[in-house]
Amino acid sequence: MSSDEESSRGIVYGVVAYSFWGLIPAYYKILAGIDATEIVAHRALWSTVLGVLLLIAIRRLPEFLRVWRTPRLLGLLFVGGMLISSNWLVFLWAVIHNQMIETSMGYFINPLFSVLLGVLLLGERLRPGQIAAISLAAAGVIYLMVGHGTVPWVSVFLPITFGLYGFLRRFTAVDALSGITVETTFMLPFAFAYVLWLGARGEGHFGPGAGMNSAYLLIVGPITLLPLTLFGAAARRVRLTTLGILQYLSPTFTFLLGLFVYHEDFDRVKLVAFCCIWASLFIYTLEGVRFNRLGAPRARASVVAE
Repeated sequence: MSSDEESSRGIVYGVVAYSFWGLIPAYYKILAGIDATEIVAHRALWSTVLGVLLLIAIRRLPEFLRVWRTPRLLGLLFVGGMLISSNWLVFLWAVIHNQMIETSMGYFINPLFSVLLGVLLLGERLRPGQIAAISLAAAGVIYLMVGHGTVPWVSVFLPITFGLYGFLRRFTAVDALSGITVETTFMLPFAFAYVLWLGARGEGHFGPGAGMNSAYLLIVGPITLLPLTLFGAAARRVRLTTLGILQYLSPTFTFLLGLFVYHEDFDRVKLVAFCCIWASLFIYTLEGVRFNRLGAPRARASVVAE
């Protein structure tokens, strides 16, 4: 297959993956009667089971087992697991409690926060366009804080946890599926114990008598790993700049869902804040495309939080 065909296929994979992530909050809305902690527990439980089965099916289990013999990788993935589980918990809580628009703001901010992490933790130097983009996004968040008199903690917490998670994964030499499976394995004892505890108290939503809730919770495993697999396939085939532009599909779809399908509150203050953030992303994207117009390296697979 030619490089152009591979690139085209990669773009399709990327579009499907990011669209899936952007629209998946609609599925979690079905689970609105279930506490976010229980959903995260089942997400960890069934993602681990399915992840191991997939690794066996594609003959990548040795890579997964190698990680458990490498203390440095284990340490990084343990911290990553804690970050991604907290990210999942806040994301699900926000979706269930009608704050889908706030989650979209957080993921719009995320690439800018990642650039800032590069400056603070890696000593990278900001280019003028990046400085303008980050400053404009910060102005939008500050305006939102002043206008509403409160910190938009969901929109701040999500990019911080996911940005730090992505930063750690830069130094984790393991494929995406093995990595997320190790991370969810770390969550497994807590998740399993919590599910059993809820069941013993008669407060769980899985098992005999739970009806369709059991099926809904079982499905959270596949819907966690399916887009991750597509993303990994896309990341191996398209340029970093292309993947960077595609990532905006996810928060865009989530924003549209929250605004037009679930009719979440979107007042003038939020509109101004979002306009600042969208303008900052426009500047950031144009600057990145111009900087890489002579050719950019292909992206390496990483993992996403949703």
